[in-house]
Amino acid sequence: MNKTYFYLSAALLLAASPLSAAGDKDVSPLTPAIKGNLRSDVVTIVAEGFLKPEGVERVKAEGPAYIAKSRAEVGCIQYQLQFEATDPGHIFWYEQYASPAAFDTHVTSSYSKAWVAMLEPLSTKPIVIHFLNKIEHVEK
Repeated sequence: MNKTYFYLSAALLLAASPLSAAGDKDVSPLTPAIKGNLRSDVVTIVAEGFLKPEGVERVKAEGPAYIAKSRAEVGCIQYQLQFEATDPGHIFWYEQYASPAAFDTHVTSSYSKAWVAMLEPLSTKPIVIHFLNKIEHVEK
């Protein structure tokens, strides 16, 4: 499984680069280029993953504790992890942080790094992270 995150760009999404050139998990995927394109201090992401059947069971078992830790972080506004209704192997994260620093702290925390390391061998594709701007913040 590739240990690098991939990022998409579209009208309301921001382009990004891999987690880091060396795959260093101590480096936030919120690159300077993405930070420069954010139109708000609030960092909002939607991430998408695809799990093997054993990954679904592991996320169901370990997800609630990880979610509770994430929601308790200073600067975490919202943290949701959801399964697609017709395909439980297709998971989505919706996260909001009060600042880029709060997001960086989250993704570089020891428990977030452990969570991603646990997910990687249980995934069928790399996790994709979309950094979002609200429609009212997008230039016309």
